[in-house]
Amino acid sequence: VQYCLSHQRRLIQLRALLDLRLSVIGTAEEVGEELRNRFSGIADRLALSIPQGIQRSDLSALVEATRS
Repeated sequence: VQYCLSHQRRLIQLRALLDLRLSVIGTAEEVGEELRNRFSGIADRLALSIPQGIQRSDLSALVEATRS
């Protein structure tokens, strides 16, 4: 139990430090723009989890929006 509480406290501190919102909802262009705004200058790579899948054209639009 002590480990769990210690671990949870550290995760809370880490979240406060990084202020990360973990999900982005919107059109492919909106998501790409939001990811660019959040992580530009911080990350050079992103990994996406899209459980329901994505059309190739939407994925292309999302990637392009992260680069614009």
